[in-house]
Amino acid sequence: MTTTAPEWSFLDDKGVFTVTSGLDHNLVCEAKLNQPSSREAIVLCHGYLADRTSHVIDALFHRLPLNTVRFDFHGCGESDGHDQWSYGGYLDEVDHDMKAVIDFIRSKGIIVQAVAGHSRGGNNVLIYAGRHDDVPLVINIAGRYDMSRGIKERFTPSQLSSVEEEGGYFEIQGGGATRKVYKKCIDNRKAIDMKEVIAKVGTKGGPTQTQRVLTIHGEKDTTIPVEDGEAIHSLLGEKGHLKVIPEASHMFDHPDHLHDVVETSKDFLNTHLQKG
Repeated sequence: MTTTAPEWSFLDDKGVFTVTSGLDHNLVCEAKLNQPSSREAIVLCHGYLADRTSHVIDALFHRLPLNTVRFDFHGCGESDGHDQWSYGGYLDEVDHDMKAVIDFIRSKGIIVQAVAGHSRGGNNVLIYAGRHDDVPLVINIAGRYDMSRGIKERFTPSQLSSVEEEGGYFEIQGGGATRKVYKKCIDNRKAIDMKEVIAKVGTKGGPTQTQRVLTIHGEKDTTIPVEDGEAIHSLLGEKGHLKVIPEASHMFDHPDHLHDVVETSKDFLNTHLQKG
């Protein structure tokens, strides 16, 4: 019988726990002990208007070779803060949600060896590495390089013109809630310079700084083109690893493509994990 490390005693019988974010949101989190006797874990981050059970995150949660922790960003899934969710709120998600979850599980004696994210979550794990640089391994799955792109593709000209009026906004539906998008939300997203973010990855020094970054992207991604993944990888130098999955979409809908995402992630972790 496998013994569960005592550090995991904060989990309920379903592996669920809650964390209070830096902005006082209750974040619903969940752990799967794929190696119950181990104190090591990877934290998984979902994408735009999704939740912790989304397609790609769910596959990683169940099939990676170490303990996995996933959570709902504020305003998503079972976490609160729907009224405070922002289209351009990447930095809040990184500094107040991700950081709170990682700090909480570290306070329990858990060693966070890696972070992984899909789509918007891919950007968030890269931004986390650039701003905090305290997790050795990073997996970016279909994250965006050019943050000015994907806006006019997602929203109509009428929606975008409405935010130019003083106090103007438009509403979108997603994640079980109605969301308001203001001009400042769009401007905040555009202001994120991923080149600048990536330049800071792995520069903090010390044993926990970012050591390796894996970028996985679908060749036929029509939401965030594969060129974005290639651009991110090109800036990472020797820290970077790139896997382009032939014919794969943004969501890796085909089972073979999702399998490739999981297996590539597993190989990366097994190769580079630092045992604690």
